[in-house]
Amino acid sequence: DTVLREFPTVLTGAIALIFIKASTIFLATRVPKWIEPNRLPVAEGIRLALLLAGGGEFAFVVLALAEKLGVLPNDLGSLLTAIVLITMAVTPFLGQLAETASQPFLEDQEGSIVSAIEGSVEGTEVAENAIVVCGYGEIGQACLRVLYEEYRLVKDLLERESDTRNLPYLVAFGTDASLTGNILMPSEDAAVLFGDASNPVVLQSAGITEPS
Repeated sequence: DTVLREFPTVLTGAIALIFIKASTIFLATRVPKWIEPNRLPVAEGIRLALLLAGGGEFAFVVLALAEKLGVLPNDLGSLLTAIVLITMAVTPFLGQLAETASQPFLEDQEGSIVSAIEGSVEGTEVAENAIVVCGYGEIGQACLRVLYEEYRLVKDLLERESDTRNLPYLVAFGTDASLTGNILMPSEDAAVLFGDASNPVVLQSAGITEPS
């Protein structure tokens, strides 16, 4: 009865909890790069913030203990419990919202870091000790972006043989049919090739003899 009578308050509390928690998590992913070089890209930060914006099961333990110790009145405890339950119930919708809200930023990242440049596969080679990413799906692309950012920071400090200096040092292999006959060049130091990276013959055909 208390929850139904105070439903506007409960609904306002649920919205406030989601907003405050999502904002706090997102701001935590925006720390300066000199503090955290491996911080999440904006798109991943938005997804993480929205997916974790709801309440958690531990809130029930805390609220039950607070009521038992008399710290919270029973009516207030019921309202807070209802708020947490509502935020947990809308988690699937928050997941859909996260996908929609992050999409524009994901496209910007792909355009700036993983822009496609078509070329002939024939004669393609990468550095013999290149870092290999197996797969070029969503996770593979995220890994390549992180590696690219890290490699860019230390590129000037790396000393490689003169015959491999101009060869891509980061390479991802994907089995998507769109990669057949094409090379994706996210940068001069990275390449995306068609093939199964678990097959040593595929790596050798690209000039990789000692994959990292």
